[in-house]
Amino acid sequence: LKHLQNVDGPLKSALKIGKLVRLEAHGPAAELEKLRGPLQELDCKFYIIDEGSKLYAAKVPKNWTSPSTDKSMILRSRFKVRQGKMDEFKGMFKEFYLDMKPDAEGTLH
Repeated sequence: LKHLQNVDGPLKSALKIGKLVRLEAHGPAAELEKLRGPLQELDCKFYIIDEGSKLYAAKVPKNWTSPSTDKSMILRSRFKVRQGKMDEFKGMFKEFYLDMKPDAEGTLH
């Protein structure tokens, strides 16, 4: 949820020149449940991973302990960008990446 707060500005900018056509959340059932309310407005589709699955493949920071149950989540968004606005849309990626704060969010990106 911290991630959604951090990228709220760039997301609102993207929605001015494009349409969010699909948002997917993939993860364990208990973690997905936490997102159902906050993502309801965005018509998010939820996909529960099999128990025992591991989603992360990135190097975990040294101060993280390996959980016995993987709580990793993947959010995937798909946009339809208005004609002639693709360069402007791509230009927003830098702002989006700068607003992601993995250390503060406790996440990997």
